[in-house]
Amino acid sequence: MASYPNFNPNWFAKGMTEQQWQELQNRKFPFVNRALQAFPPASTFKVATAIAGLESGKYNPNSILMTYPSIHGVGDWNRAGFGAIGFQTALQWSSNTFLARSVLVPLRKS
Repeated sequence: MASYPNFNPNWFAKGMTEQQWQELQNRKFPFVNRALQAFPPASTFKVATAIAGLESGKYNPNSILMTYPSIHGVGDWNRAGFGAIGFQTALQWSSNTFLARSVLVPLRKS
């Protein structure tokens, strides 16, 4: 695997013009090493988090939890929460607050 910038790195050594800076700002994440960091890992852990919530015994697959824009510093991508949803919908919509609640509430009462 290889990752290389899709801009001229010499711009930094020589000093950038305003036009070069704007061109760089218009690109999506130009400094990400795509060979190692192509995608943020958070969503890959959602299935394990859902399983942990279910295995806690506090919830069953049909449990409904309220979601919020943010809970304990964890926010949902839509910035509004999804309202009352279940495990399947939480995984379909990638709800961070649902999954956080499914594991944090059982941990607090243990």
